[in-house]
Amino acid sequence: MSRFSSSSWRLAAVCVPFADLFIPDGETREGSGEANRRNRAAKGICVPCPVRRECLSDALSTEGTDSPYQRAVVRGGMSPHQRATLSVVDRERLIREGQTGPPGPR
Repeated sequence: MSRFSSSSWRLAAVCVPFADLFIPDGETREGSGEANRRNRAAKGICVPCPVRRECLSDALSTEGTDSPYQRAVVRGGMSPHQRATLSVVDRERLIREGQTGPPGPR
């Protein structure tokens, strides 16, 4: 089971004070040097985040219903391109882990 109930994980997100890195400016073309710089900086903020797994699970499970803004930003440490290129098996595993936690030792 996840450590958090429903979307309460958002309260523990490290990115909140750095929202400007995660908000597309509408002018920066995806794949440009500026977009890549912003994505790298955003991913660096995600690395130590205690709710990275929950964030990625949320991003993957709502990808088709998200607003264009949410689809265009780094979420859970992955860029839109990285999320789009995940295999179905990896996508389902990451969603499940974000909802229930990683598998325990075997």
